[in-house]
This record gives sequence, structure tokens and C-alpha cells, in this order.
Amino acid sequence: MKKLFICIAVLCLSLPSAWGNSVNVLILKHAPQVNLTFLKNYAIVVGENFYGPISAQNQLRITSSASGMRLLVYNSKTKVHKSLGTTKEPIHIVRSLGSSINFNWPQPLASLQKKPLSPFLKWQSFPQQEGGFVSLRQAAYGGDITYNGPLTVYLKSGINVVETADLEEYVTQVVNCELGAEKSLQALKAQSVLVRTFALYMVQYRLRALDGGNPNWRFFQLFSTPKDQAYNCHKRADDLELPNDLVKKAVQETAGQVLLKDNELARVQYNTGAAKDLPKGVISQEELIKKAHAGKSYTAILKSFIPGSTIERYNLSDLCARAVKALFLQKK
Repeated sequence: MKKLFICIAVLCLSLPSAWGNSVNVLILKHAPQVNLTFLKNYAIVVGENFYGPISAQNQLRITSSASGMRLLVYNSKTKVHKSLGTTKEPIHIVRSLGSSINFNWPQPLASLQKKPLSPFLKWQSFPQQEGGFVSLRQAAYGGDITYNGPLTVYLKSGINVVETADLEEYVTQVVNCELGAEKSLQALKAQSVLVRTFALYMVQYRLRALDGGNPNWRFFQLFSTPKDQAYNCHKRADDLELPNDLVKKAVQETAGQVLLKDNELARVQYNTGAAKDLPKGVISQEELIKKAHAGKSYTAILKSFIPGSTIERYNLSDLCARAVKALFLQKK
């Protein structure tokens, strides 16, 4: 019976259309403890079981230990808390378990208990369609940052948290981090295409490494820091630094567009500073902005940096589906 469960689950999770255009981004690593505050009701999925729905009034604390990750759900107002035990399996935190589970009717905290997860439940959800979901305190960025989720938490040298983020939302946040104050729409559109191309190139590169036996990229393919691209530097819950309308317009008007070279995703790199100070092949954002202010279109700007390239709308479905499946499917 267990084999049948796994086969049906894999079949349901293997449909590319179910995943949308999402990527897995590591938003916190090696933490001894994580406290999550929710904006919407949620559920916790561990292996073939789940807890929930759980009221957004109840926070979630995950603490690492030698025996695994300890889960504690608690209400900061009533002081009522409930231990969900300890696990070494990945923890998926979602806000949808399919139409058969009504998230408007959360379980009372005192009676919260483990339930078997039906293989027919579409529990991965679609975070980009419903706005903010969960807030996580990020000391390095000066406050709580709201993510759309869903989140996956796993244990490796401490607690690591991954967000399954809509690609275009990811691009919007990175462009805001990189050029949020820029007033030229063409510069922002050029940056949007660069960000999207870099992200998809790295996802593709790391998935190939995973397929080749490198386990490092099972849970995520993108770092949220400048190690890849700065993603969560301005995602403040206090609304002080959210993307402006011009950034959103630039991303929307270039949605799905990437740079291709020889019919493959181009390997692009960019950095601040003047072109003379950067290694060969690294695009200067300073020069990019100058070209935009001189009246060049974003397509002309990008092609001037990468001769022989084309800018096209890319079919993201298969690549993104592989990325998300690497996160959600257990590899026994």
C-alpha cells in the first residue's frame, strides 16, 4: 500500500503545470532556531503526514538539536503551546492542501494532531496568487521580511529555510535591490532581463549538477544573497522599501524574457562600478545606466554587452518544474 501511495504521489507531483514558474531560494541558513509569524492560516507537512490547518494567530518555532528539528506551535497572546515533536525529515509549510481541506476552519491548538496526507492533495499551493504568507526575522537586513512561500525547512549544520518563489516576484525583488532608485525604465528593463537570465542559468546549471550526483542542490538552486543575487534585502514587512511602480512595470513588460546565446541561456554577470574596473565579460551597471540615459533601448543595451545574443521569451515550465520537484520529492 505504501508503494502505491508513493507512486500516486509522484504522478501527481510530476505534472509541470502544477508548479507554475517557481524557483527555490535559500533565505536562511545554519540557524540554531527559527521563529515564523504567519499572515494566513497554514499547514505543516512532514513526510506522509500533515498538521493543520493552523490559525495564523499561532506562531511556529523550529529549534535544531542533535536529534533533529523540534517543532513548537504557540499563541503569543494566550500563551497556549503545542509540541509537534522532533523530525529529521524536511518540513514543508504551506497554505493550501487542495480543495478538500478548508483553511478557513483551523484546528484548535490544543487538539492539533498528525493526519495522513492524501496523495491526491495538491499541497504545494501557488504563493504568487495570494500575496504575503509568512514573516521571518532577518537580523542582517534590519527587521522582519515577508515571504509569499511556501517554505521548506531542512537540517544541515543548523536550520535552513527555502522559499518556493514565483520567478517574476523573485526578479522584481532583485531588480529593486540592484537598481530600485533608478528612474530610467529602459535601464530597469535591461536589469530585469539580466536578473532573469542569471537566475535561470544558475537553476539549470545546479540541476545538472544534482542530476550528476551532487546533493548540494536538492533543496535550492539560488542563494538570496549577493553570492548569486540579492533577493531579500528590501522585502521589509514595514513596507518602507517595497518595489516602486517603475520597477514593477519594467519586470512586467519583460516578463519571461531572457538573453540567449547560441540558443542557450547566456551566462551573464553584472556588477556595480565602471567598466574599466571590472573583469572582462562582466557587465557594468554604471555603463548600462549611461546607455539608457543616452536614449538606447533595453534590447540595444543588452546586445551591445553580449554581441550575437537574442532576447526572447523563454519556456520556463519544464525547468521550473524540475527545480521545485527537486525540493518536494524525497530521494530515497
